[in-house]
Amino acid sequence: MKATEELKEYNGILDNVRKLPKTSFYHNSTPVINVSGENLIVWDVLTASLIGNLNALVIGERGEGKTQLLNELRNVFFGGNATYIRMRDNIRTKDLYEVYDLGKLFGRKEGKVTDAKELTGATRNALTIIDEINRAHEKVQNQVFDIYDGYIIFEGKNGTEKINLGIKVEDDLFFHSAVASANVGGNRYTGISPIDPALLDRSHLILNIDNYATNTLDNILIIDDTKTTKIVDHQNSDHTAKIVDIYKQVKDVKLTLDGLTALLYLKKGLDNCINPENPTKSKLPILASIPDICEGCRELGEGCGYIRPISVRTEKAVLLLAKSLKVVADAKSGEKVSKIRVNYQDVLSAFTLVGPYSDILDERWVNEQFLRNQHFAINTVVNKISGELRSFSSVLQKSLNESVEGKLSNATRQKFSGRWGWYSDFLVSVNDASRKYGNLRKLNDTKLEEVVKEYPVVKWLR
Repeated sequence: MKATEELKEYNGILDNVRKLPKTSFYHNSTPVINVSGENLIVWDVLTASLIGNLNALVIGERGEGKTQLLNELRNVFFGGNATYIRMRDNIRTKDLYEVYDLGKLFGRKEGKVTDAKELTGATRNALTIIDEINRAHEKVQNQVFDIYDGYIIFEGKNGTEKINLGIKVEDDLFFHSAVASANVGGNRYTGISPIDPALLDRSHLILNIDNYATNTLDNILIIDDTKTTKIVDHQNSDHTAKIVDIYKQVKDVKLTLDGLTALLYLKKGLDNCINPENPTKSKLPILASIPDICEGCRELGEGCGYIRPISVRTEKAVLLLAKSLKVVADAKSGEKVSKIRVNYQDVLSAFTLVGPYSDILDERWVNEQFLRNQHFAINTVVNKISGELRSFSSVLQKSLNESVEGKLSNATRQKFSGRWGWYSDFLVSVNDASRKYGNLRKLNDTKLEEVVKEYPVVKWLR
């Protein structure tokens, strides 16, 4: 697609985002994060999460408006068309998705009870809200695992089926987001039970709204709007189709090469371990020993032993959130944009929001050094990574230029070791492609398409 056509389509996405309605009863204008020069607030961030087709968990002290916020998402964006689950120990989430046809159930002369079981329309809802998820025991919470993954298991007359939730976008891809709330206190998940770590991992974005307290003007609006202490419920138009259309385009927004570099650093760089007793040079096989095994290591003072690598699921969440945050920020600016690629700053901004509760930070380190606040700790980590990417940028570019021309030297390769060892693998693949096909920057689009089929990494040079 030509650049002008791509820009036109992208600005079309921004126009659609601008047309999405705003919250009516939830007031909080405190900035959460700055993306592309725009301050994004809680509503903006959750809007980004939705158009990125991500799951979100909103946590905070009791009575700070979490349930009202989730209710606003359901009504403002989806016209009330969402599956609502109020967690409790005796809940059966399957009851939301399956019913028995009473005529078939009581009128049958033969067959099984499952022959009368049918699916409800809830399977087509694009949004599932799970209020106070830690109000139920961990074993009960397990019932929503599949919902977080976007499907349910249905046992009907045709046997066991996997039923995708939400709206079909394309083959094997559906739009469905789960948004949950949880009460916390003293930096602990409270309620009846803690939240299962596997559910936390499936919550792509976890937003602790206690970190973004309402300001004075917000509270004046809240006071002015107060007519009841109960949750305000109102109906709005259904914008589901528009949100799904926005997602279809958001998911295809492209990364810059430095954006790819930042993502790979989070996955591969943070995984590097130089301990001589670790033959794999990876933290993953020895996570249970970290940070104890790091005592005396020169990297411990740099925070290495207190930071674990991100999971593949977290890597995907960071990428999609980076894309959707940029779209929301560009839409909020109100101006036509000329650059539509997601860069390393966008990736790190998304990581700032995804990282705090993705189980990558050592709890003792956070408690002792950052007042038990995961966000304080992740900001320190992100600032360090950002500084390293900036300081290393000229070396990265110079080595890449060598590889594009097929002139990568051993001396250049040896510059990349430790946390940057993976970059050497990238350079070698580019260099191999250029030695076979010639200077990659001199190839036309048709030839480059041919090269990409054999060397997929070359696509990042376009």
